[in-house]
Amino acid sequence: MQEIIDQIQTTYGSLDEPNFSFRKQQGNTRPYDELVAAIIEELGLAADEYTDLNDDSCFGYTLSGDDGSWILELSMVGPFAAFSRVHENGRQILATDDRDLTAPERRIVDLLTGHKLRIMRREELEQPIDLRLFNTDSENVRIYQALFSDTDILPWAYSES
Repeated sequence: MQEIIDQIQTTYGSLDEPNFSFRKQQGNTRPYDELVAAIIEELGLAADEYTDLNDDSCFGYTLSGDDGSWILELSMVGPFAAFSRVHENGRQILATDDRDLTAPERRIVDLLTGHKLRIMRREELEQPIDLRLFNTDSENVRIYQALFSDTDILPWAYSES
């Protein structure tokens, strides 16, 4: 966990007075476009990007196909991904070693790890961090908000996994 916190500190420059300029730089260079295109093409998925550089520290995508729907978030902070299955009750964070991964999910995991991305586990994403953000109350800031999106409520908070 310390290496994740170190990467957050390095990217933001300071936890107390973070610098968000990396978002614009990453938004211009779009380092994950080829990877996302490969995932979409190989699995025949429809994709919709929802990245908002004002609030997001990631490139966010909804992916859908015959076998299901997913949310894929690729961090601008470092080589981190959040991957979740969308179901009628919300979303379920998926991890590399989950035994119930479907064939498309397993392939996405393989492509992400093949590109040296660390797929974050729910337990890691829910760890508190003392980072000052605009939208998230200080007592609610978790690793998820630091790596992916400044939203006060974790997106899976109302989901049962």
